[in-house]
Amino acid sequence: METLMFPLYGRARCSKLYPDIFPDKEAEALINRIYFEDDTVKGLFTSLAETYPGGGICFDARNEAAVFNTNKFIEKSGYSSRCHLAVNSARQKFSEWSDKFATVSTFRRLPEDVRNAESIPFTIRQEMAFAMKMGYFKIIEIGFAASA
Repeated sequence: METLMFPLYGRARCSKLYPDIFPDKEAEALINRIYFEDDTVKGLFTSLAETYPGGGICFDARNEAAVFNTNKFIEKSGYSSRCHLAVNSARQKFSEWSDKFATVSTFRRLPEDVRNAESIPFTIRQEMAFAMKMGYFKIIEIGFAASA
């Protein structure tokens, strides 16, 4: 989930600011190629639906405003990666991608295990919950159609 990005970004940022004390070229390389274009995601999800009929995938996404703001933040940080996948309406966006997607659901609240996870700092959980409430951040689940 999103919470895994924060430590990776922190490692990459420290490596860039303090290369002599905190060198982490792997984190810098990863953070620069972590986001995928819509066509790449579409190909991946369609391939997963064909390979795992009856299965599904759950992931987080941002709306257009959040993608815009995230990209401004990334640019100011000096990284070349950019967010591409903007999801305002999950059902509208993903239902058009493949007839192998049986269901497209958007969670309006953080799952209870995430809301109560002591391993995720309270402030991060609060930020995620607020972003979900405002519609900037969402958790999406796509259920794949069973094979015929």
